[in-house]
Amino acid sequence: MKLNINNILKGMMIIIISLLSTTSSKAQLSPFGAMYFQNQYLGNPAMAGSKEGLRADLGYSSQQTNMPGAPKTQVLTMGYGIKKVGLGLSLLMDQAGAFNRTRLMGTYVYNLPIDSDNGNLSFGLSLGLMKERLTDYNGDLNDASVGRFNQRPAYIDGDFGVAYKKDAITLQLAVPNLKTFFRTDAANASNIVDEVKFFSAVSYKFDVKSSIGTIGLEPKLVYRAVSGYDDIIDLGANATFLDNKFNFMALYHSTKNMSFGFGSKLNDMFYLNAIYRTATAALNGNATGDFEVNLRVNLPHKGKK
Repeated sequence: MKLNINNILKGMMIIIISLLSTTSSKAQLSPFGAMYFQNQYLGNPAMAGSKEGLRADLGYSSQQTNMPGAPKTQVLTMGYGIKKVGLGLSLLMDQAGAFNRTRLMGTYVYNLPIDSDNGNLSFGLSLGLMKERLTDYNGDLNDASVGRFNQRPAYIDGDFGVAYKKDAITLQLAVPNLKTFFRTDAANASNIVDEVKFFSAVSYKFDVKSSIGTIGLEPKLVYRAVSGYDDIIDLGANATFLDNKFNFMALYHSTKNMSFGFGSKLNDMFYLNAIYRTATAALNGNATGDFEVNLRVNLPHKGKK
């Protein structure tokens, strides 16, 4: 069956626009800022191994406060792309107060060329394990509920995503946390908060001529549906300078806060960036912003000098 790229493109745009038109935005979810531009695998499994060769990304994020138990996150992703296949591995460790969460995922991506003009449709599926537990608990050490919580085994979870790429445009749709998404127990599902139910994004990358040379510019619009909160819209852009040696990104979130980031390509192998996200309007005055740092390592592979 011959795929009609115009129908696919129109269909994905209709889905994104219809979702955006129903959104009210006051949520308090703060994902890794690198997921918007530098490491899109964090938001969509279909973006794993999007470039040929092996790449590793290491990130660390923490809330800028002296309060004990402040939220912090560590993440490691690896992606490998070859021809029509992408492979990925991600390890995420969250800590907020006494609550700890570890998530290990393996990802498979199939890239399907769909026309003769560089159009590509990618399907990504992640499967792995999630483990949650309480540590450094200040309370009754004999509390049976805490013991039962920590004795729960790791459970299987997954993510699914689709990405369409053609020349300068990229469209993305993703459903993370498949266990939650397909949960049929309404009583338990209603207690889930602070999890993304649906992710979609559209971006367009182009070059701008200026007195300091060519500037690469990529505006991006993101929609996130969140359990237990109003949905979120993120709008911003990433600019690259001096043959992609430097970049600057800025995003406005409908939670009434902003993210700013700056990155530098140290050499052909290493890339480093830092991002600061201000506190949301709902927490302004009660919490500080988050700071994160990300290191990318591009490992050499055959066919690339």
